[in-house]
Amino acid sequence: MMPDASLERTYEGKKEMLLMENVEDKEYLTDLFKAIYDELAAPKPKKKK
Repeated sequence: MMPDASLERTYEGKKEMLLMENVEDKEYLTDLFKAIYDELAAPKPKKKK
């Protein structure tokens, strides 16, 4: 979805993050969030107390 995305630091000492430049494109962001959601691990079941 973002093959040419670059990793940037917002300031020194901060971890690198993906640089998003298409923040105004609603359709692109919707597709991106759906793709990310599909890649997330399923939540672990909670232990009963």
